[in-house]
Amino acid sequence: MDNTTVINDTLQEHNNGTESSGRPGFVLNGITTGIMVNTSLILLIVGGNFLVIAAYVKNRRLRSGTYALLVSLALSDLLVGGIALPIRIYGSVKSWDVSAIFIVFYTAFDIFSAVASNLHLMAISFERFIAISRPFYYQTLSVHPYAFASMASWILGVLVASLHPGNYLKNEDEQLLKTQILKVYSVTLFAVCFLGPLTVISIVNIGIFRVARVLIKRVPLQHGGAGQRLRKERKAALTLLVMTGFFFIAWFPFFVINMLYISCVECLPSSLEAQFVMIDIVKWLHYSNSAINPAIYAYRDVEIRRTFARLLGPLGRFCRVNQVEPEYPNTHLDIDMQTRK
Repeated sequence: MDNTTVINDTLQEHNNGTESSGRPGFVLNGITTGIMVNTSLILLIVGGNFLVIAAYVKNRRLRSGTYALLVSLALSDLLVGGIALPIRIYGSVKSWDVSAIFIVFYTAFDIFSAVASNLHLMAISFERFIAISRPFYYQTLSVHPYAFASMASWILGVLVASLHPGNYLKNEDEQLLKTQILKVYSVTLFAVCFLGPLTVISIVNIGIFRVARVLIKRVPLQHGGAGQRLRKERKAALTLLVMTGFFFIAWFPFFVINMLYISCVECLPSSLEAQFVMIDIVKWLHYSNSAINPAIYAYRDVEIRRTFARLLGPLGRFCRVNQVEPEYPNTHLDIDMQTRK
């Protein structure tokens, strides 16, 4: 994201240093390893998120506001795997000896897709909180709140990416100003893309489990349709909890390193080789968040898993459809049926 320029400078300095010392092998091996890992991530991200979108198109039972948000999230993750990562592979092969326009586009697109993905996760968690804490109100929701949440995530992604100082401060005499603005921007990005969503998701998850615990005490899980609904919502809450855990693991190291580059460079390893490896690892971690989300859906959601199994044909047995709990009545409104204003 906003440390792409740092990545470029680090790689170029590292390559120059290794060539003069007669050790180009590390660079070659590093690029080869990076291409292999990035390519694997592309396959996982594109394949998994394409399955989510295909499942939504194929199965009318998935055409609800809840699943529409998941598809919008899958689309943002698909952009990560289909565009951001291939650009990164090309940049790595070229040792980031590319044009300034290329760097600006990669940085902006990387920020855009990441912000959109993370804000979608926040919107999904908030939607689940309404579903379990205000079920009657939830059943009256039209498609408009879901469309607003999705559009807001995309628009904020575009806005945050467009405000990156690297987009409009390029002259050498503006370098000091760019550094100062970049510090403010990095803190803002940390709040918008990580701290804000993580705080909201954590608070909402706590609220979901507290409401579910109270309702379970009042209505036993064996109590007909109400018990089935509660079991389904509790399972959705556990899914959000797993997603929150992966979200923290994937993004926290990246933002720590990013903030250190801005405010405490001496806190980082002095070796350029170590910085080279460190940057790749934290980038792989945060890209992996786009790969893990579809896997979580497939494992936790019965209807999506069954649709995956049908789409995958002979490979569908890996979805282990017969080993999940019975499907419960759909509590979501079909988008095609939502005509209320």
